[in-house]
Amino acid sequence: MKLLLDTHVLIRILEDESIDEIEKDETYRFAPLYVSLASLWEMSIKISLGKLSLSGSFSKILIKLEQAKIQLLPIDHSSLTKLIDLPWLHKDPFDRLIIAQSLVHNFTLVTDDSYIRNYPEIKTL
Repeated sequence: MKLLLDTHVLIRILEDESIDEIEKDETYRFAPLYVSLASLWEMSIKISLGKLSLSGSFSKILIKLEQAKIQLLPIDHSSLTKLIDLPWLHKDPFDRLIIAQSLVHNFTLVTDDSYIRNYPEIKTL
């Protein structure tokens, strides 16, 4: 089982430097953690628009990801193909891409976004 972190979950981990909530669940404690490149893209846009500020430097995110043993998931052709056919139950383009990646690569998506749970085939934590 692999876990894909939604952007807001990633931000909490980066700011709190904690993955306690995930580690509390025995099922997921040792599951590999991933974050989509789409999440970093979304964060960089929000930072440039003044809608997000981080306590640390954005340039140090990759170092923090490595320290937390979170792997970066690139955006691939198969995910983009899935995105085309994904129903419009969620309007956020970054979340839609993360949903497509989760489905294509059989991830459990770590999120508290209720719109994402509208996709019946998605596995969430």
